[in-house]
Amino acid sequence: MNRRFLLKFFKYLAVYLSLTIIIAMITVTAIINVTIKDIYNDLNSIEPDFFIFNEPIDKPSQHIKDLAKKNHANIYYTDKYGHILYPNKLKHKNIKPIILDNINYANAVPTYKDERTYFVFIYKNHSSINIANKNQIQSRKLLQSVTTHDYNKYDYNYHNNKLSFRLNHNKRPILNKDQINDDPTDNLKEVPLILLITIIIDVFLALITSYLVSKRLTKPLSYYIDWISNLSHEKLHQPTTKGNIKKYSKTFPELHTSLSTLNQQLLQDKIYQNQIHYYKSKWISQISHDLKSPLTSIYGYSKIIEVNQSNQKYVALISEKAKYMDCISYTSPSPRD
Repeated sequence: MNRRFLLKFFKYLAVYLSLTIIIAMITVTAIINVTIKDIYNDLNSIEPDFFIFNEPIDKPSQHIKDLAKKNHANIYYTDKYGHILYPNKLKHKNIKPIILDNINYANAVPTYKDERTYFVFIYKNHSSINIANKNQIQSRKLLQSVTTHDYNKYDYNYHNNKLSFRLNHNKRPILNKDQINDDPTDNLKEVPLILLITIIIDVFLALITSYLVSKRLTKPLSYYIDWISNLSHEKLHQPTTKGNIKKYSKTFPELHTSLSTLNQQLLQDKIYQNQIHYYKSKWISQISHDLKSPLTSIYGYSKIIEVNQSNQKYVALISEKAKYMDCISYTSPSPRD
């Protein structure tokens, strides 16, 4: 019984704790997602860290699409050389001519720490400029010049229909591969592993808790089951145990009280039945003793009485019945039995 109770209790406790942890993790994830949407509520607010939170780096999420619609902007994803990854209809084309035609409205955000891909958004406009040195401009340098939030490696300058670049000495660093482990935000990638470890610890704690609780509950239950078994076999006494009966009674006070009352009632009934049997035997013994002398006399006289042949059968009948009654008096139980 202990093992069966332990396994069942462990199962329910483990399921409960696991569901609690999963629901808590889902709630935390939902809160993080809502918080991110509140923080990044405009295209201009998007920084490289935005793409750490499970955001695709080669196509827009629904949140990005909603922001683009809200800000009236066209969105693109490119590799570091400007080759378009999104939208699919422009795939493998280069973003350079699109940016050059909208140089004053173009913005880029690195979606990866080594700037291997870019998120580009260009506000819709009706103006355009003529750039004479388009062929001399490198797509990668162009992307690095329109990068927002001071992550741009270069600053561009438009003068005399020509675009030139100068190094930005105040560029904010984007973490490289060697620094990824030092970035606290990268710990979010470890959430699934943390969740798995948490569930394993949860199951282990559930097992220990189940054992302790079952030990606390099943020992008293086993004691009371043995007591009920004794009563069913007319053993009207409490079973012996190495445990503390006072603790058992505190664990199941109603059960202990009910069994004690039942045991006492059965014991009283047993005593009452024994008393009835005693007085019944004593009464029969006294009657037998009172009948013994008269029966002996009747039996003796029936043997010596002289009657005619016609009444002899009645004398034999009296003798037979007297002998039968005498046998009953000898076989009747005594009060000590």
